[in-house]
Amino acid sequence: MRETAASAPIPYRLRVSARATRMRIVIHRDGVEVVVPARTSPAAAERFVASSRDWIERMLAKLPPPEPPEAPDPFADLPLFAHASPPRTPVRIDAVALQGMGRAVPVKYVQAPMLRGQATMIEPASRPNTLVIYCADPAAPPRRAVRTLLREWVREQAKAFFPDYIHALADELGIRRPREIRIGFQRTVWGSRSVSGRISLSATLLFLPPHLLRHVAVHELCHTLHMNHGSRFHEALARHDPLAERHSIELKKAESFVPSWIRET
Repeated sequence: MRETAASAPIPYRLRVSARATRMRIVIHRDGVEVVVPARTSPAAAERFVASSRDWIERMLAKLPPPEPPEAPDPFADLPLFAHASPPRTPVRIDAVALQGMGRAVPVKYVQAPMLRGQATMIEPASRPNTLVIYCADPAAPPRRAVRTLLREWVREQAKAFFPDYIHALADELGIRRPREIRIGFQRTVWGSRSVSGRISLSATLLFLPPHLLRHVAVHELCHTLHMNHGSRFHEALARHDPLAERHSIELKKAESFVPSWIRET
């Protein structure tokens, strides 16, 4: 903000516009903006504001009162709740759906009073397709602790699933198997391949539909043939994934398949 030298200065923002041919004043809810052509001196802008003082004060007086600050999120401190919008109703996570490997695992919460603020999880042999989380209050399990448990469980599922999956796909396509497969929680990419032959995949791929998971895997395997994204790479990708263009478009919106709790920091 800049201020005039007047006894009751009017603060304003100065914005230089290459397209402006004259000075003008814009009244916003959050203050006054002065738009000036290029090479206008600050002193000229200050004189312009001073000369327009009466008009500025009238316009500011007509503005509606400021909106009250947004109320705190009533669910922000609730443990392990995903926000549905709209309405913003807390929904406890009762299952982890890994579409890519065709597996949906229910999550059960069991009371263990001694585990205050903590949680522990097992996949019992008697119910191998169920995750049992022990915590002090099953109605409000500790968010951070449970998130850590579920993330690690998803990572272990990915570590167990991807090597056989990638190797079988490479054999099917007639492409050399990768030297190494690493699993993480990459935030900006679904997968990548290094020049050394290592393929890195995000564990969140397991939440994607099978055809998009396969598309990412084929993409990275095609980098075994061509490390860049040139025409030869795209020819190989189209040969092994005839719907590659459509899948690539779908992939841009695929984060919607990944639950919010797995991306929390």
